[in-house]
This record gives sequence, structure tokens and C-alpha cells, in this order.
Amino acid sequence: MKKEVLFRVNAGGDYGYGHLMRCIVLARSLKNDFDPYFLVKGDDKIGEILYKENFNFRIAMHGFDEEIKDIKGLHPNLIFLDIKNTPIDFVRKIKEYAPVITLDDIGEGSDAADISIYSLPTINEKPANYNSLKYLIFDTQIDPYNKDSWSKKVKKILVSFGGSDPENLSSIIIRLGKLYPNNIKWNFVRGPFNANKWSNGNYHTVHKPGKLFSLIEDSDLVITSFGMTAYESAVIGTPVLLLNPTEYHEQLTERAGIFNSLGKYSKSAEGDNINEIVSNFSNFLNNYNELIDKAEAAKKGIDKNGIKRISSIIRSLLDKSDKSPCVICGSRSEKSVDRSDKKNIFECTNCGLFYQRYFTKPHFKYEKNYFNDKYAQQYGHTYLEDRLNIDKINKERLNIIQNIHDKTSRKYKLNPKSILDIGSAYGFFLDQARDNDWNCTGVEISHIASKYASDVLKFDVINTAFLEAEIPRETQTAITMWYTIEHIPELDNVIKKCFASLKRGGILAISTPNSAGYSARLNKKIYIKKIPEDHFFEFSISNMKTLMKKYKFKVMKIRSTGIHYERFLEKKKSELWKNNIIKKITLLIMKLLKKGDTFEIYVLKK
Repeated sequence: MKKEVLFRVNAGGDYGYGHLMRCIVLARSLKNDFDPYFLVKGDDKIGEILYKENFNFRIAMHGFDEEIKDIKGLHPNLIFLDIKNTPIDFVRKIKEYAPVITLDDIGEGSDAADISIYSLPTINEKPANYNSLKYLIFDTQIDPYNKDSWSKKVKKILVSFGGSDPENLSSIIIRLGKLYPNNIKWNFVRGPFNANKWSNGNYHTVHKPGKLFSLIEDSDLVITSFGMTAYESAVIGTPVLLLNPTEYHEQLTERAGIFNSLGKYSKSAEGDNINEIVSNFSNFLNNYNELIDKAEAAKKGIDKNGIKRISSIIRSLLDKSDKSPCVICGSRSEKSVDRSDKKNIFECTNCGLFYQRYFTKPHFKYEKNYFNDKYAQQYGHTYLEDRLNIDKINKERLNIIQNIHDKTSRKYKLNPKSILDIGSAYGFFLDQARDNDWNCTGVEISHIASKYASDVLKFDVINTAFLEAEIPRETQTAITMWYTIEHIPELDNVIKKCFASLKRGGILAISTPNSAGYSARLNKKIYIKKIPEDHFFEFSISNMKTLMKKYKFKVMKIRSTGIHYERFLEKKKSELWKNNIIKKITLLIMKLLKKGDTFEIYVLKK
């Protein structure tokens, strides 16, 4: 049985038919391997189009809230949204039923989609997995058409404003033709749903534009508004002039940078701006070579393979979507803050967790380069060279663990002391713990690090991932994860296994970056861009406490670390902030408010 791809699109009336037609073109390319189904909102002409294409369809009769039920009942395997402005809660909800792809969606809904594609320019850029003219969907019938020679002056002009021309811009160009007497052959395309009245004039009407691409190639100039006809002309190589219905379309034209515009048609009680449009038209025709140059440049920047690229994205996503809600609070409140062709970074707007979701499971190596070059880039020393500093930090951590243990050991009878260090690296923390009479075991995925801890420091280190390691239940007095938890994608399973491995009254100690620390608050965008690729999660103190309480751990202590005054100074221009007393007071306040860039949390298994 073929998998169903559901196309949800608006068409007809003010929506026009461009979005529907490109979805039909995409559906044709998928039909051999998938079962396309259309859920379309618009006028009664839509059914006629889809019936002729032999696609199953349903007309959307309700608002978005009711459509959720319709979509659930259709049991799609993938949902493709070609809607200009979707609500974010709608997308969040339908993601529970199937992965969601949005195309050229400027609404908040694109922020929740599994994949967001922009084939057309936008005014306000949003996070996108793919943002390029390479994802323009052209009908495959356009392939043979390729203009490689141009007339010295304009003799034939094609005018086309889509399937319905809702603003009746064709009539404005008819007036332009009358006001600009010249020996030009005018061809006007009347789309299949264009019922506008046109005045008589010296022009030819094309009623059935089945050979539109041929007409474009044969013309010296195409006049249209910003949209697919403009790009179809560009990929063929015919010069284009735009007459836009709104200021928004004018802004898109400017953003695209490959088209010239006659301006936005406007009218008032005093009249309209037809004379200005005629003047602009005359200037462009007098400089036709410039239009040709722009057409040649545009043609080089666009190809006809967008349909293949999007088809490939659809096929790949069918098996790689993650429908799970926030792992900490369980809500469907995700919003993308960064995207690429490999992954999404979402923020849970309910609890503040940042999490990365890869389309293909990545494999990160923690070997010599990680502990040498990468570590040195961040700290100025290799991991081994930084031992004195690491030992100082580990001593403070061990003191906190020991103090908690001293207060609880009698009640829970936890002696002798045993400690399991997950992500034990070269074994430096284990070395401190052994010196303080703890029985020590490490788990380390890195071969080079675990070998050092085993061969040089003589520790029992299990060289594997923590979830694969055999740890007997309720055997550990303490479990530590120093900058490890953010590297493990199976967060729930990790905490469950830690809980199971600890004795009652055992201590779980974690250090991790603070997504609500000063650096994140200073510039959230830069912070997000700097999230390492191998950090599947970035926690705040607040959502980490929620996670610990979810698994019945009792929070014993939270310590704010990674307080860097030099980062604080970046936004301060006054010399006053360099005063030592001011510095000490500021650092104290930041520590009390727990605004360090990292933090440690110590919890107890009750």
C-alpha cells in the first residue's frame, strides 16, 4: 500500500492558483510511489481542476481547529503545507499525526514544522532548512524551453497575471498599451478563472494558455506581477517587467533583486498612477539591453531541478520524523530558533529547553582531536595540560558530594562509598575521589581517554556509552556527569538508568551549560549559533530542576558557575564597570541570581 502525502493548500479568489498548481506539479512527480491527497480551501473551481488531474481531494470547509480532526481522519504519512500564513498551534498539533513540511510560509506555523522550505524571497527572514531559488517548483513541461537569443528591440509582449488576476491588472496594461503607441504585438493571457472585464484594444487574447512556456520563450518581454510567472520567464530567459498590486509585492521584488518593476498600481479619489507606470515602461523599453542583461543573469541563478530536490526531501523525511513532545515538560510548545539541512534547533516555549533534532542520527568522535585541538581552542590548553585547573574544580565538586553524603549516610546506610563517573574522560575526577576513600568506576565512550584512565591512573573504566554499560541496580552511592548529559540524545533513558543504578539516598551530580545564563541573555541569537553540534540539549536551572523532580529526585544544591565578567563588560561602555569594587559586587549579584554560563546541580534519590 502506498504512503499518503497530504497537500494542504489555499486556492482561488484572493489566494490565486499558483500555490495549487505547483502542488499539483509536485504531486504528479510523486504519484508513482505515493498516494497524493489534497485538502484545499477556496472556491468551487478547485474541484474541477483536481478532478481532471485524477487526484483524491476534499474541500476544507472549516477553520484550522476543525481541520485538525479532518487531517487526523485522513491518516497521512506526511503533510505538505503550501499556505502563506499558518498558525503555530495548528502545525504543532498535526505533527502528532505525521511529519510536516511548510513551503514559503511566512506565518508562525513554519516555526514548528519538521522542515521549512523557502523557494521565494521573504521580507522578514525566518529559520529555514532550505532557503534558495533552487527549490522553485516548475512544471516539467518547461524543460525544453530555453531562450538564447534576443531581439534588438521589443516587438512582442506577453501579459499574464495568473489564473484569476484578482486585481484585474491586465486592464491596466491594456490602458498602458493605448497610451504608449508603438508597433508592438500584445498577447494577453486570460487565465481559466479570470472573469474580469477588459476594454477593447489592439491586443490578442490567449484563452487556453496550454502553451504558456512557448509564448514566454517567443516573447521579447513578459509583464506580470511578482510570482511564479516571473520566475518561469526568468528560468526560460525572457526579460520581465512587474506591475505589482501591493507594497508587499514591491518589497518582495526588491528583495529578489532579479526583476525590474513598473511600480505598484494605486488609485485614489484624484485618479490613479497610470501616467507614472507608462513613463516607467517607456524608460525600460528605451533601455532594453539592460533588461536583457538582467534576464541573462537571472537565468544563470535559477535551474529547473527544484521539484527533484523537494521530492527527495519528502522521501527522506517520511522515515526520519520525531513526533515526541518536549522531553522535560511534555508540552507541544516547540519553536525553531535555528535550522539547517541536517537538523533543527527547537526551543520549548513552555519550559525553555533548547534541543537539537537531527534528520539522520549523527556519530560524534571523542578521541585525540577532541581532547587536544578542540579543547585548546576553547580553553587555551589541551585537556591533559589543563589538569591543575580541572583538579581545582573537581575538588570543589567532591567536597559538595561529600558534605551531602555525610548528612544522609546514616539515614540511608550508604557506606562503603562508591562513585560512578559517566563521561569520566581521562579519569581526573576519579583520581580525586579515590584519594578521598571512594570506590571508583568510570564510563567513557572515548577509547583514548578511557585507555589513559585505565593504563596510567589504574581505574576500572568501561569503554562504551553509558546506556550500553552494564551497571547493577542500586549499587552506586553517587553518580556524576560533568558536562556529559547534554551529549546524550536519550535523555529520559539516561535519567531512568541513573535512578535505577543509585542506592536509595544516593547522589546524582550534574554540570552543564546554562541556557538562561548571562551570555544567553546578552545575545540569544549568538548563543544559539554557538551551541556545539554534539549538544543535543541546552538546559536552564529551572528546567533541570523540573527534570529532576519528574524522576522523584530531591534537589540538594545548585551552584552557578562559569561567571565571566569580561563578557559582562562587552555591553558596558562606562569605565566605572572596571572598578574592582564594582566588579566584586556585580560578580556576587550574578552568582546569587545564578546567571553563570554553566551550573551544577546535586540531587538525592529519595
